[in-house]
Amino acid sequence: GDWALDIGDRDGWAFVPDCPRLHLTRSLTVEAWLHIRSFQMKGSLNFIVFRGDDRPGLDAFWLAINPHSEELVFGIEGPEKRPGPPVLVETPFRYLDETIHVAGVLDDRIGFLGLYVDGVLKDSRKTDVRPWETLDPRERPGLGIGGFYAGDAPASFAIDGAIDEVRISDRALRPEQFLLGRGRRT
Repeated sequence: GDWALDIGDRDGWAFVPDCPRLHLTRSLTVEAWLHIRSFQMKGSLNFIVFRGDDRPGLDAFWLAINPHSEELVFGIEGPEKRPGPPVLVETPFRYLDETIHVAGVLDDRIGFLGLYVDGVLKDSRKTDVRPWETLDPRERPGLGIGGFYAGDAPASFAIDGAIDEVRISDRALRPEQFLLGRGRRT
């Protein structure tokens, strides 16, 4: 079937300007179906979903592939670490040319940060960090789907593949609540 976004280098990814509905500072779930053709080696990350602005180290949350370590990564940054290293959960990415579902979950109530592939928990940790709410309006804040959102960012931050059914929830979903039931297996 057709994919919502077929992304290659600078083409095909989407940008959503920042708005209050994206200011998720407690629990959240970021999930998507994806099909990655290759790793983009020029940049540090290949973004699946990214909320942040042009300032380095002050990004709210992201789901990405690290092409150098060949890992799927879910990360958050927030005022608790002003700025500091992001809080990450990671798992090996061994799914080139496969269709998979990925999800990153932050449960504010218990401080749980988790990363799932096809509904299976791959990595988790406890954290007291919560995502930045307010981004700098002078630094092009927003949400990128399939790549880094900013207009003159290097193309190397985009994925080489396809994304479908992206959902960002303002609560920590359990695997049985993920978009798996409406599966995208093709």
